[in-house]
Amino acid sequence: MMSRFNRLSAVTLSLWMSACVSPPVEAPQSNVEQQTDVSTDQNAKNKVDLLFMVDDSGSMAPKQNELKSRFPQFIAQLDSFAASGHSADYHIGVVTSSLGAPGYAGTCSNLGGKLQKRGLAKTNTAGCTGPTGNYMVYNQLDHTQDNFDATQGAAATFSCMASVVDPSNTQHTGCGFESQLESVYTALHDTSIVENKGFLRDDAILAIIWVTDEDDCSVDSSSDLFSNPSLGPVNSYRCAQNGIVCDGMLLPSVPQASFANCAPATYAQSGKRETDLEKYVTYFTQSNTAGGVKADPRDVILAAITAPADPVGSYTATGSANCGTLVGGGQVTTCTNISHSCTLDTDPTNFFGDPAQRLRYVVGKAQNHAITSICDNSYATALAAIGQKIVNALQPSCLTSPLKLVTVNGSQRPDCIVQDVTNTSGVVTRNIMPFCPDAPGMFPCWETKDNVQCAAVCDPQSATYVQTGINVNRNGAKAPANTTADVSCNTIAIANADPDAICLAAGHMPPTTGM
Repeated sequence: MMSRFNRLSAVTLSLWMSACVSPPVEAPQSNVEQQTDVSTDQNAKNKVDLLFMVDDSGSMAPKQNELKSRFPQFIAQLDSFAASGHSADYHIGVVTSSLGAPGYAGTCSNLGGKLQKRGLAKTNTAGCTGPTGNYMVYNQLDHTQDNFDATQGAAATFSCMASVVDPSNTQHTGCGFESQLESVYTALHDTSIVENKGFLRDDAILAIIWVTDEDDCSVDSSSDLFSNPSLGPVNSYRCAQNGIVCDGMLLPSVPQASFANCAPATYAQSGKRETDLEKYVTYFTQSNTAGGVKADPRDVILAAITAPADPVGSYTATGSANCGTLVGGGQVTTCTNISHSCTLDTDPTNFFGDPAQRLRYVVGKAQNHAITSICDNSYATALAAIGQKIVNALQPSCLTSPLKLVTVNGSQRPDCIVQDVTNTSGVVTRNIMPFCPDAPGMFPCWETKDNVQCAAVCDPQSATYVQTGINVNRNGAKAPANTTADVSCNTIAIANADPDAICLAAGHMPPTTGM
Protein backbone atom coordinates (compact mmCIF):
# COMPACT_ATOMS: atom_id res chain seq x y z
CA MET A 1 0.00 0.00 0.00
CA MET A 2 1.37 3.45 -0.94
CA SER A 3 2.19 5.56 2.11
CA ARG A 4 0.83 9.07 2.56
CA PHE A 5 4.34 10.43 2.21
CA ASN A 6 4.79 8.82 -1.19
CA ARG A 7 1.39 9.99 -2.31
CA LEU A 8 2.43 13.55 -1.57
CA SER A 9 3.77 14.20 -5.03
CA ALA A 10 1.02 12.34 -6.84
CA VAL A 11 -0.87 15.46 -7.85
CA THR A 12 0.59 18.92 -8.41
CA LEU A 13 -1.80 21.74 -9.14
CA SER A 14 -1.35 25.35 -10.20
CA LEU A 15 -1.43 27.62 -7.20
CA TRP A 16 -4.78 29.25 -7.87
CA MET A 17 -6.55 25.91 -8.36
CA SER A 18 -8.06 23.71 -5.73
CA ALA A 19 -7.28 20.01 -5.42
CA CYS A 20 -10.24 17.75 -6.12
CA VAL A 21 -10.47 13.96 -5.89
CA SER A 22 -13.68 12.20 -6.87
CA PRO A 23 -15.08 9.76 -4.30
CA PRO A 24 -15.03 6.09 -5.30
CA VAL A 25 -18.43 5.30 -6.76
CA GLU A 26 -18.42 1.75 -5.46
CA ALA A 27 -18.09 2.81 -1.80
CA PRO A 28 -21.25 1.90 0.14
CA GLN A 29 -20.57 4.19 3.10
CA SER A 30 -21.71 7.84 3.20
CA ASN A 31 -18.35 9.30 4.26
CA VAL A 32 -15.27 8.37 2.26
CA GLU A 33 -11.67 9.13 3.10
CA GLN A 34 -9.74 10.47 0.15
CA GLN A 35 -6.36 12.01 -0.58
CA THR A 36 -6.02 15.66 -1.52
CA ASP A 37 -2.66 17.01 -2.65
CA VAL A 38 -1.77 20.63 -3.34
CA SER A 39 1.56 22.15 -4.32
CA THR A 40 1.78 25.89 -3.76
CA ASP A 41 4.50 28.48 -3.95
CA GLN A 42 5.19 30.33 -0.72
CA ASN A 43 7.90 32.71 -1.94
CA ALA A 44 5.82 35.72 -2.95
CA LYS A 45 2.43 36.43 -1.46
CA ASN A 46 2.14 40.18 -1.10
CA LYS A 47 3.78 41.71 -4.19
CA VAL A 48 2.38 41.87 -7.73
CA ASP A 49 4.00 43.33 -10.85
CA LEU A 50 1.11 44.06 -13.21
CA LEU A 51 1.98 44.91 -16.83
CA PHE A 52 -0.61 45.99 -19.42
CA MET A 53 0.38 45.73 -23.08
CA VAL A 54 -1.99 48.14 -24.84
CA ASP A 55 -1.93 48.01 -28.64
CA ASP A 56 -1.40 51.59 -29.90
CA SER A 57 -2.32 51.03 -33.55
CA GLY A 58 -5.01 53.27 -35.00
CA SER A 59 -7.95 50.86 -34.67
CA MET A 60 -7.55 50.55 -30.91
CA ALA A 61 -9.00 53.89 -29.73
CA PRO A 62 -12.47 52.57 -28.71
CA LYS A 63 -10.99 49.47 -27.07
CA GLN A 64 -8.46 51.60 -25.18
CA ASN A 65 -11.27 53.79 -23.88
CA GLU A 66 -13.28 50.76 -22.77
CA LEU A 67 -10.26 49.41 -20.88
CA LYS A 68 -9.76 52.74 -19.12
CA SER A 69 -13.43 53.02 -18.20
CA ARG A 70 -13.38 49.61 -16.48
CA PHE A 71 -10.13 50.07 -14.58
CA PRO A 72 -11.83 51.70 -11.53
CA GLN A 73 -13.77 48.46 -11.05
CA PHE A 74 -10.54 46.50 -11.32
CA ILE A 75 -8.88 48.62 -8.60
CA ALA A 76 -12.01 48.29 -6.46
CA GLN A 77 -11.75 44.51 -6.77
CA LEU A 78 -8.15 44.53 -5.57
CA ASP A 79 -9.11 46.90 -2.74
CA SER A 80 -11.95 44.59 -1.74
CA PHE A 81 -9.52 41.74 -1.40
CA ALA A 82 -7.20 43.95 0.65
CA ALA A 83 -10.10 44.79 2.97
CA SER A 84 -10.54 41.07 3.63
CA GLY A 85 -6.97 40.89 4.94
CA HIS A 86 -4.96 40.23 1.77
CA SER A 87 -3.22 43.49 0.90
CA ALA A 88 -0.46 43.60 -1.68
CA ASP A 89 2.20 45.92 -3.03
CA TYR A 90 1.42 46.52 -6.72
CA HIS A 91 3.63 47.83 -9.50
CA ILE A 92 1.40 48.75 -12.47
CA GLY A 93 2.97 49.51 -15.85
CA VAL A 94 1.87 50.10 -19.45
CA VAL A 95 3.83 49.20 -22.57
CA THR A 96 2.68 49.50 -26.18
CA SER A 97 2.99 47.21 -29.19
CA SER A 98 5.23 49.62 -31.16
CA LEU A 99 8.74 48.32 -31.78
CA GLY A 100 9.14 49.52 -35.36
CA ALA A 101 9.40 47.27 -38.40
CA PRO A 102 12.96 46.33 -39.46
CA GLY A 103 13.54 47.00 -43.14
CA TYR A 104 10.26 48.89 -43.61
CA ALA A 105 10.70 51.97 -45.80
CA GLY A 106 7.73 53.80 -44.31
CA THR A 107 7.16 55.34 -40.89
CA CYS A 108 6.55 52.93 -38.03
CA SER A 109 6.95 54.22 -34.48
CA ASN A 110 9.32 52.43 -32.11
CA LEU A 111 8.83 53.04 -28.38
CA GLY A 112 11.51 50.49 -27.50
CA GLY A 113 9.58 48.57 -24.85
CA LYS A 114 9.64 51.56 -22.48
CA LEU A 115 6.95 51.79 -19.83
CA GLN A 116 4.65 54.72 -20.55
CA LYS A 117 4.54 57.25 -17.71
CA ARG A 118 1.89 59.16 -19.61
CA GLY A 119 0.41 57.86 -22.84
CA LEU A 120 1.44 59.63 -26.03
CA ALA A 121 -2.12 60.29 -27.20
CA LYS A 122 -2.45 64.02 -27.96
CA THR A 123 -6.08 63.89 -26.87
CA ASN A 124 -5.09 62.70 -23.39
CA THR A 125 -6.85 64.71 -20.68
CA ALA A 126 -4.88 67.92 -20.29
CA GLY A 127 -4.77 67.91 -16.49
CA CYS A 128 -3.89 64.26 -15.92
CA THR A 129 -0.46 63.35 -14.65
CA GLY A 130 1.38 60.09 -14.60
CA PRO A 131 3.23 58.63 -11.62
CA THR A 132 6.56 60.07 -10.54
CA GLY A 133 8.29 57.12 -12.19
CA ASN A 134 7.41 55.26 -15.39
CA TYR A 135 5.17 52.83 -13.52
CA MET A 136 2.62 53.24 -10.76
CA VAL A 137 3.31 52.05 -7.23
CA TYR A 138 0.03 51.17 -5.53
CA ASN A 139 1.00 49.77 -2.15
CA GLN A 140 -1.96 48.57 -0.12
CA LEU A 141 0.46 47.60 2.66
CA ASP A 142 1.64 51.20 3.11
CA HIS A 143 -0.02 53.82 0.92
CA THR A 144 2.67 56.35 1.89
CA GLN A 145 4.78 54.60 -0.76
CA ASP A 146 2.30 55.32 -3.56
CA ASN A 147 3.95 57.43 -6.27
CA PHE A 148 0.97 59.22 -7.84
CA ASP A 149 -1.30 62.14 -7.02
CA ALA A 150 -3.66 60.86 -4.32
CA THR A 151 -6.34 63.42 -5.28
CA GLN A 152 -6.23 62.16 -8.85
CA GLY A 153 -6.41 58.53 -7.69
CA ALA A 154 -5.08 55.24 -9.01
CA ALA A 155 -7.73 54.69 -11.69
CA ALA A 156 -7.32 58.16 -13.21
CA THR A 157 -3.53 57.80 -13.13
CA PHE A 158 -3.81 54.52 -15.04
CA SER A 159 -6.07 56.28 -17.56
CA CYS A 160 -3.27 58.77 -18.23
CA MET A 161 -0.72 56.00 -18.65
CA ALA A 162 -2.96 53.91 -20.93
CA SER A 163 -3.98 56.73 -23.31
CA VAL A 164 -1.60 55.50 -25.99
CA VAL A 165 -3.56 56.06 -29.22
CA ASP A 166 -5.66 58.88 -30.68
CA PRO A 167 -8.90 58.25 -32.58
CA SER A 168 -9.17 58.35 -36.37
CA ASN A 169 -5.39 58.24 -36.91
CA THR A 170 -5.36 62.03 -36.54
CA GLN A 171 -2.47 62.35 -34.11
CA HIS A 172 -0.42 59.69 -32.31
CA THR A 173 -0.92 56.15 -33.50
CA GLY A 174 1.62 53.39 -33.15
CA CYS A 175 3.15 51.01 -35.61
CA GLY A 176 0.54 49.04 -37.55
CA PHE A 177 2.82 45.98 -37.49
CA GLU A 178 2.31 45.11 -33.83
CA SER A 179 5.00 43.41 -31.74
CA GLN A 180 2.82 42.51 -28.77
CA LEU A 181 4.96 39.63 -27.51
CA GLU A 182 8.35 41.15 -28.18
CA SER A 183 7.42 44.49 -26.59
CA VAL A 184 6.57 42.75 -23.32
CA TYR A 185 9.67 40.57 -23.54
CA THR A 186 11.83 43.64 -24.17
CA ALA A 187 10.22 45.62 -21.35
CA LEU A 188 10.93 42.85 -18.84
CA HIS A 189 14.13 41.31 -20.18
CA ASP A 190 16.17 44.30 -21.36
CA THR A 191 17.86 45.60 -18.21
CA SER A 192 19.36 48.55 -20.11
CA ILE A 193 16.00 50.36 -20.34
CA VAL A 194 16.43 53.00 -17.65
CA GLU A 195 12.72 53.88 -17.51
CA ASN A 196 11.78 50.32 -16.55
CA LYS A 197 14.28 49.77 -13.74
CA GLY A 198 12.71 48.54 -10.53
CA PHE A 199 9.42 47.48 -12.09
CA LEU A 200 10.13 43.74 -12.18
CA ARG A 201 10.85 42.25 -8.74
CA ASP A 202 12.21 38.78 -8.08
CA ASP A 203 9.84 38.18 -5.16
CA ALA A 204 6.62 39.35 -6.84
CA ILE A 205 3.89 37.63 -8.81
CA LEU A 206 4.05 38.77 -12.45
CA ALA A 207 0.72 39.37 -14.21
CA ILE A 208 0.67 40.43 -17.88
CA ILE A 209 -2.48 41.54 -19.73
CA TRP A 210 -2.41 42.00 -23.51
CA VAL A 211 -5.16 44.22 -24.96
CA THR A 212 -5.05 44.07 -28.76
CA ASP A 213 -7.25 43.59 -31.82
CA GLU A 214 -4.56 42.05 -34.07
CA ASP A 215 -2.25 39.07 -33.81
CA ASP A 216 1.38 39.31 -32.80
CA CYS A 217 3.83 40.22 -35.59
CA SER A 218 7.10 40.23 -33.66
CA VAL A 219 10.15 39.89 -35.89
CA ASP A 220 13.88 39.47 -35.45
CA SER A 221 16.19 42.23 -36.66
CA SER A 222 17.34 39.99 -39.53
CA SER A 223 13.82 39.36 -40.83
CA ASP A 224 12.92 40.39 -44.39
CA LEU A 225 9.17 40.38 -43.66
CA PHE A 226 8.81 44.10 -44.43
CA SER A 227 11.53 44.46 -47.06
CA ASN A 228 11.08 41.47 -49.39
CA PRO A 229 9.27 42.62 -52.57
CA SER A 230 8.21 39.07 -53.45
CA LEU A 231 5.80 39.04 -50.49
CA GLY A 232 3.40 41.48 -52.15
CA PRO A 233 1.98 44.70 -50.71
CA VAL A 234 3.32 45.77 -47.33
CA ASN A 235 0.17 45.51 -45.20
CA SER A 236 -1.09 43.49 -42.23
CA TYR A 237 -1.65 40.44 -44.39
CA ARG A 238 2.11 39.88 -44.50
CA CYS A 239 1.98 39.16 -40.77
CA ALA A 240 -0.91 36.71 -41.07
CA GLN A 241 0.39 35.09 -44.24
CA ASN A 242 3.74 34.27 -42.64
CA GLY A 243 2.44 33.68 -39.12
CA ILE A 244 -0.43 31.22 -39.66
CA VAL A 245 -0.57 27.79 -41.25
CA CYS A 246 -3.82 26.09 -42.23
CA ASP A 247 -3.81 22.43 -43.24
CA GLY A 248 -0.06 22.63 -42.72
CA MET A 249 0.55 25.40 -45.28
CA LEU A 250 1.11 29.17 -45.05
CA LEU A 251 -1.83 31.30 -46.17
CA PRO A 252 -1.92 31.89 -49.95
CA SER A 253 -1.58 35.31 -51.57
CA VAL A 254 -5.03 35.02 -53.18
CA PRO A 255 -8.18 35.50 -51.07
CA GLN A 256 -9.98 32.52 -49.63
CA ALA A 257 -13.11 32.93 -47.51
CA SER A 258 -12.19 30.30 -44.95
CA PHE A 259 -9.39 27.96 -43.97
CA ALA A 260 -9.36 24.80 -41.86
CA ASN A 261 -7.07 23.30 -39.22
CA CYS A 262 -5.21 26.54 -38.55
CA ALA A 263 -2.36 27.07 -36.09
CA PRO A 264 0.51 29.50 -35.58
CA ALA A 265 3.39 28.84 -37.97
CA THR A 266 6.57 27.44 -36.51
CA TYR A 267 9.77 29.44 -36.90
CA ALA A 268 10.82 27.19 -39.79
CA GLN A 269 7.40 27.34 -41.47
CA SER A 270 7.47 31.14 -41.39
CA GLY A 271 10.79 31.13 -43.20
CA LYS A 272 12.27 32.59 -40.01
CA ARG A 273 10.44 35.81 -40.79
CA GLU A 274 8.49 36.00 -37.51
CA THR A 275 10.09 35.46 -34.12
CA ASP A 276 10.05 31.89 -32.83
CA LEU A 277 7.12 31.60 -30.39
CA GLU A 278 9.08 29.14 -28.28
CA LYS A 279 11.26 32.06 -27.19
CA TYR A 280 8.25 33.54 -25.40
CA VAL A 281 6.88 30.20 -24.19
CA THR A 282 10.23 29.50 -22.53
CA TYR A 283 10.42 32.95 -20.97
CA PHE A 284 6.94 32.85 -19.47
CA THR A 285 6.58 29.16 -18.58
CA GLN A 286 10.02 27.92 -17.53
CA SER A 287 12.03 28.53 -14.37
CA ASN A 288 14.78 31.14 -14.46
CA THR A 289 17.35 28.35 -14.45
CA ALA A 290 15.92 27.28 -17.83
CA GLY A 291 15.58 30.76 -19.33
CA GLY A 292 12.31 31.82 -17.70
CA VAL A 293 11.43 35.10 -16.06
CA LYS A 294 10.64 33.59 -12.63
CA ALA A 295 12.17 31.01 -10.33
CA ASP A 296 8.74 29.35 -10.19
CA PRO A 297 6.62 29.61 -13.38
CA ARG A 298 3.48 29.51 -11.25
CA ASP A 299 4.33 33.09 -10.27
CA VAL A 300 3.42 34.16 -13.84
CA ILE A 301 -0.15 34.99 -14.84
CA LEU A 302 -0.80 35.62 -18.55
CA ALA A 303 -4.05 37.10 -19.79
CA ALA A 304 -5.26 38.48 -23.10
CA ILE A 305 -8.22 40.53 -24.22
CA THR A 306 -7.95 39.71 -27.90
CA ALA A 307 -9.75 38.16 -30.84
CA PRO A 308 -10.51 34.44 -31.24
CA ALA A 309 -7.91 32.35 -33.07
CA ASP A 310 -10.59 31.14 -35.49
CA PRO A 311 -12.20 31.47 -37.96
CA VAL A 312 -9.36 32.31 -40.33
CA GLY A 313 -10.19 33.71 -43.74
CA SER A 314 -9.11 36.39 -46.22
CA TYR A 315 -10.80 38.78 -48.62
CA THR A 316 -10.12 41.25 -51.43
CA ALA A 317 -9.48 44.68 -49.93
CA THR A 318 -9.24 48.06 -51.63
CA GLY A 319 -7.67 51.41 -50.82
CA SER A 320 -4.33 52.48 -49.42
CA ALA A 321 -5.45 52.18 -45.80
CA ASN A 322 -6.00 48.45 -46.28
CA CYS A 323 -3.39 47.67 -48.92
CA GLY A 324 -0.39 49.79 -47.99
CA THR A 325 2.30 50.19 -50.61
CA LEU A 326 4.76 48.11 -52.57
CA VAL A 327 8.32 47.68 -51.36
CA GLY A 328 10.24 50.57 -52.89
CA GLY A 329 7.09 52.67 -53.29
CA GLY A 330 4.02 52.58 -55.48
CA GLN A 331 0.34 52.47 -54.63
CA VAL A 332 -1.81 49.34 -54.58
CA THR A 333 -5.47 49.53 -55.54
CA THR A 334 -6.53 46.01 -54.50
CA CYS A 335 -4.94 43.41 -52.27
CA THR A 336 -5.58 40.38 -50.08
CA ASN A 337 -6.18 41.04 -46.39
CA ILE A 338 -7.04 38.99 -43.31
CA SER A 339 -10.69 38.74 -42.29
CA HIS A 340 -11.86 39.56 -38.79
CA SER A 341 -12.43 36.57 -36.52
CA CYS A 342 -14.93 38.53 -34.43
CA THR A 343 -17.05 41.68 -34.55
CA LEU A 344 -19.55 43.13 -32.11
CA ASP A 345 -23.00 42.88 -33.70
CA THR A 346 -24.15 46.22 -32.28
CA ASP A 347 -20.92 48.11 -33.07
CA PRO A 348 -18.87 46.31 -35.75
CA THR A 349 -17.09 49.52 -36.77
CA ASN A 350 -15.37 49.95 -33.40
CA PHE A 351 -15.20 46.48 -31.87
CA PHE A 352 -13.55 43.88 -34.09
CA GLY A 353 -10.43 41.74 -34.10
CA ASP A 354 -8.27 39.54 -36.34
CA PRO A 355 -7.33 35.90 -35.64
CA ALA A 356 -4.92 35.90 -32.68
CA GLN A 357 -3.25 32.59 -33.42
CA ARG A 358 0.25 33.48 -32.17
CA LEU A 359 -0.74 35.45 -29.08
CA ARG A 360 -3.30 32.93 -27.89
CA TYR A 361 -0.82 30.11 -28.35
CA VAL A 362 1.70 31.71 -26.00
CA VAL A 363 -0.83 32.87 -23.40
CA GLY A 364 -2.44 29.43 -23.35
CA LYS A 365 0.86 27.78 -22.47
CA ALA A 366 1.03 29.43 -19.05
CA GLN A 367 -0.19 27.46 -16.06
CA ASN A 368 -2.11 30.58 -14.92
CA HIS A 369 -3.91 32.15 -17.87
CA ALA A 370 -7.14 33.80 -18.97
CA ILE A 371 -8.32 34.78 -22.46
CA THR A 372 -11.40 36.87 -23.30
CA SER A 373 -12.71 38.62 -26.42
CA ILE A 374 -11.68 42.08 -27.63
CA CYS A 375 -15.06 42.23 -29.40
CA ASP A 376 -17.03 42.53 -26.16
CA ASN A 377 -18.25 46.08 -25.64
CA SER A 378 -17.56 45.70 -21.91
CA TYR A 379 -14.26 44.47 -20.48
CA ALA A 380 -15.64 44.35 -16.94
CA THR A 381 -15.94 40.56 -16.92
CA ALA A 382 -12.47 40.15 -18.43
CA LEU A 383 -10.80 42.38 -15.85
CA ALA A 384 -12.75 40.74 -13.03
CA ALA A 385 -11.47 37.31 -14.13
CA ILE A 386 -7.91 38.62 -14.30
CA GLY A 387 -8.26 40.26 -10.90
CA GLN A 388 -9.54 37.01 -9.44
CA LYS A 389 -6.50 35.14 -10.73
CA ILE A 390 -4.26 37.69 -9.06
CA VAL A 391 -6.02 37.51 -5.71
CA ASN A 392 -6.15 33.73 -5.91
CA ALA A 393 -2.37 33.75 -6.25
CA LEU A 394 -2.12 35.76 -3.02
CA GLN A 395 -4.33 33.52 -0.90
CA PRO A 396 -3.63 30.21 0.89
CA SER A 397 -4.20 26.95 -0.98
CA CYS A 398 -7.86 25.99 -0.98
CA LEU A 399 -9.29 22.54 -0.29
CA THR A 400 -12.48 21.43 -1.99
CA SER A 401 -13.28 18.69 0.52
CA PRO A 402 -13.48 18.96 4.33
CA LEU A 403 -10.40 17.86 6.22
CA LYS A 404 -10.38 14.56 8.07
CA LEU A 405 -9.43 15.12 11.72
CA VAL A 406 -7.13 12.90 13.78
CA THR A 407 -6.35 12.94 17.48
CA VAL A 408 -2.76 13.84 18.39
CA ASN A 409 -1.70 14.23 22.03
CA GLY A 410 -5.31 14.40 23.15
CA SER A 411 -6.42 17.11 20.68
CA GLN A 412 -7.81 16.98 17.18
CA ARG A 413 -5.97 18.36 14.20
CA PRO A 414 -6.21 18.02 10.39
CA ASP A 415 -4.67 14.86 8.97
CA CYS A 416 -2.10 16.57 6.74
CA ILE A 417 1.57 16.47 5.89
CA VAL A 418 3.07 19.77 4.73
CA GLN A 419 6.66 20.04 3.60
CA ASP A 420 9.00 22.41 1.81
CA VAL A 421 10.36 20.90 -1.38
CA THR A 422 13.50 22.62 -2.67
CA ASN A 423 14.93 21.85 -6.10
CA THR A 424 18.52 23.04 -6.44
CA SER A 425 19.99 22.13 -9.81
CA GLY A 426 18.00 18.92 -9.85
CA VAL A 427 18.79 17.94 -6.25
CA VAL A 428 15.53 17.76 -4.30
CA THR A 429 15.39 18.16 -0.52
CA ARG A 430 12.29 17.92 1.68
CA ASN A 431 11.59 19.48 5.05
CA ILE A 432 8.43 18.37 6.87
CA MET A 433 6.84 21.21 8.85
CA PRO A 434 5.01 20.94 12.21
CA PHE A 435 1.38 21.94 12.72
CA CYS A 436 1.62 25.46 14.19
CA PRO A 437 -0.57 24.83 17.29
CA ASP A 438 1.56 21.76 18.10
CA ALA A 439 4.85 23.69 17.91
CA PRO A 440 4.55 27.26 19.25
CA GLY A 441 7.45 29.43 18.13
CA MET A 442 8.73 26.94 15.53
CA PHE A 443 8.85 28.21 11.94
CA PRO A 444 8.04 27.38 9.26
CA CYS A 445 4.86 25.67 10.36
CA TRP A 446 1.48 25.13 8.76
CA GLU A 447 -2.02 26.07 9.80
CA THR A 448 -5.57 26.02 8.47
CA LYS A 449 -7.20 29.31 7.60
CA ASP A 450 -10.81 30.24 7.03
CA ASN A 451 -10.81 31.94 3.65
CA VAL A 452 -13.85 33.50 2.03
CA GLN A 453 -12.16 33.21 -1.36
CA CYS A 454 -12.20 29.40 -1.14
CA ALA A 455 -15.16 27.41 -2.38
CA ALA A 456 -17.68 26.50 0.32
CA VAL A 457 -17.92 22.75 0.93
CA CYS A 458 -20.24 20.81 3.22
CA ASP A 459 -18.45 19.12 6.12
CA PRO A 460 -20.36 15.93 7.02
CA GLN A 461 -18.63 15.86 10.41
CA SER A 462 -20.20 19.14 11.55
CA ALA A 463 -23.06 19.46 9.03
CA THR A 464 -21.85 23.00 8.30
CA TYR A 465 -20.23 24.69 5.34
CA VAL A 466 -16.50 25.40 5.56
CA GLN A 467 -14.13 27.49 3.44
CA THR A 468 -10.68 26.22 4.27
CA GLY A 469 -7.19 27.01 3.06
CA ILE A 470 -3.78 25.71 4.12
CA ASN A 471 -1.29 28.43 4.97
CA VAL A 472 2.45 28.22 5.67
CA ASN A 473 3.57 30.54 8.47
CA ARG A 474 7.20 31.60 8.05
CA ASN A 475 7.08 34.33 10.68
CA GLY A 476 7.73 36.96 8.01
CA ALA A 477 10.71 35.19 6.44
CA LYS A 478 10.98 34.29 2.76
CA ALA A 479 10.96 30.69 1.66
CA PRO A 480 14.29 29.27 0.43
CA ALA A 481 14.97 29.82 -3.26
CA ASN A 482 13.31 27.39 -5.71
CA THR A 483 11.00 26.12 -2.96
CA THR A 484 7.36 25.11 -3.02
CA ALA A 485 5.21 23.91 -0.17
CA ASP A 486 3.61 20.51 -0.85
CA VAL A 487 0.41 19.82 1.05
CA SER A 488 -1.04 16.32 1.42
CA CYS A 489 -4.27 15.87 3.40
CA ASN A 490 -6.75 13.10 4.06
CA THR A 491 -10.16 14.59 3.43
CA ILE A 492 -13.80 13.54 3.67
CA ALA A 493 -16.05 13.17 0.65
CA ILE A 494 -19.67 12.09 0.23
CA ALA A 495 -20.22 8.94 -1.83
CA ASN A 496 -23.40 8.14 -3.76
CA ALA A 497 -25.23 11.19 -2.42
CA ASP A 498 -25.71 14.93 -2.80
CA PRO A 499 -22.59 16.42 -1.15
CA ASP A 500 -24.71 19.31 0.20
CA ALA A 501 -27.52 17.15 1.58
CA ILE A 502 -26.25 16.89 5.17
CA CYS A 503 -25.73 20.65 5.52
CA LEU A 504 -29.02 21.56 3.86
CA ALA A 505 -30.87 19.12 6.10
CA ALA A 506 -29.35 20.89 9.09
CA GLY A 507 -30.69 24.21 7.82
CA HIS A 508 -27.41 25.62 6.54
CA MET A 509 -27.11 27.35 3.17
CA PRO A 510 -23.80 27.68 1.31
CA PRO A 511 -22.26 31.15 1.73
CA THR A 512 -21.52 33.39 -1.20
CA THR A 513 -17.89 32.93 -2.25
CA GLY A 514 -15.40 35.10 -4.06
CA MET A 515 -15.88 38.75 -5.01
